[in-house]
Amino acid sequence: MERLPREIASIMEVSPTPSREQIRKMPYLACVIKESLRLYPPVPLNNREAIRTTILPTGGGAAGDKPMLVRKDELVVFSQYVNSRKKNIFGPDAYEFRPERWESDELANVG
Repeated sequence: MERLPREIASIMEVSPTPSREQIRKMPYLACVIKESLRLYPPVPLNNREAIRTTILPTGGGAAGDKPMLVRKDELVVFSQYVNSRKKNIFGPDAYEFRPERWESDELANVG
């Protein structure tokens, strides 16, 4: 984590409070924030109510890999805490704090 203090020091210089422009010049800070929120989401459990009957592409079946019918007005509950640690999305190091993952082309524009 030596990289973040270096980035902040190089942009902030002697300013006690960062301006919007200074924050935009700190891409690694954005990566650290995204990675922190990924591993420790402020709302770890969430839900949505279906506004119409639909079929979700996954979530059904014993393994959760089959389509799932959701009827109008049913509640769909999901865990952002669990979703953010899925190895099929974030790779084999999904449980590790690694801000650099947000620099990749695939995740760079997320969040």
